Amino acid sequence: MTEHSKMHLRVRACDRIAYYIQQTRIDGFDADTRILEAPYIFDGFTYAGISKQAQKEVGRKIREHVVPRKLIRDEAVNMFANGCCREDVANAISRHLHIVKITRAERDRIDNELKWKNCMPPDWTWNEDCPFERLRRGGIVFDIENLALDAIGLSRGEFTSMATKPLE
Repeated sequence: MTEHSKMHLRVRACDRIAYYIQQTRIDGFDADTRILEAPYIFDGFTYAGISKQAQKEVGRKIREHVVPRKLIRDEAVNMFANGCCREDVANAISRHLHIVKITRAERDRIDNELKWKNCMPPDWTWNEDCPFERLRRGGIVFDIENLALDAIGLSRGEFTSMATKPLE
């Protein structure tokens, strides 16, 4: 049996997700956002880290998609509508699909105080800005995993510089 890297398996899973979104669009349906979860892509391929606060607290941690699933699905549909190929859509999904474990209080801040449950910050741009910007602006600090760095195309130094940029 051939052994593949986690990144290779992640890219393949994102390609299958892009294919599903493309086919549901052709068939005239909306793709379900659960396509961005297991068993279609496992947490081992999307896990990006755990917040510093969640590391300190005992108890259940919340799995937070750094870019909301609905936004990823909608942007993938838009890319297909604008003539993008499946490979480009799969690469965009791979760049934006990450999970960070956070506390309930951190989730409440993102979802309720900032009102970013299903969206990103207002001036954030798909496929241009860092996918982790929603968490950064929400004050969530975490150490990022290497697989996530590879997926977004940043070095650890570049990510650290972005993550520690002062909030406006």
